[in-house]
Amino acid sequence: NMKNLIIFDCFGVVLKSDVSNVWMYNHLSTLEIEYFRKEIFPKADRGEISIQEIFSMFSDKTKIDAKQIEREFFELSQVEPNMVNFIKELKKDNYVVLLSNCPKGFLTKIITENQLNNLFDKIIISCDYHLIKPNIEIFNLAKNAFYDRYKKSIFIDDNMTNIIGAQKANIDYTIYHRNFETTKSDLLEILSKIN
Repeated sequence: NMKNLIIFDCFGVVLKSDVSNVWMYNHLSTLEIEYFRKEIFPKADRGEISIQEIFSMFSDKTKIDAKQIEREFFELSQVEPNMVNFIKELKKDNYVVLLSNCPKGFLTKIITENQLNNLFDKIIISCDYHLIKPNIEIFNLAKNAFYDRYKKSIFIDDNMTNIIGAQKANIDYTIYHRNFETTKSDLLEILSKIN
């Protein structure tokens, strides 16, 4: 009896918000946000620059101490408890993967502090592989980790660009995450169809 493979994005899905976006909206101009989104975060997510370097850049722009910015980032990193409980249930009968674009040294700390290590069968963080969503190869990493051992693959993300990337990578089902309730009902509906 083969399991299904369910792949979750982290920020905005398992965690309540996309932490860097929330922080930037509170502290930077629209132009500065665009610059960091386009130029800096993709490099950081590929592991080319560290989260510490980003905190320093933010500090230069805002004159807020880099350590204070780091504290604010971790304060914003709140898990979505309903989603965590739901994933615990899902894991009994499915393979569950966390697939996140994230700079080095940030997500591992959140995962450890919130005891999320055991929540997932595999955790794939972009910086460790120098690949970022929506690159097809990062989705293939998740699929190949369970090669020949799963029936269907399902991917959940709150970013439409990543949803399209997953579809190009031949993930069987995708769910565009808006809130916990709709994602839960969409996912249960898919699982009832394929099981």
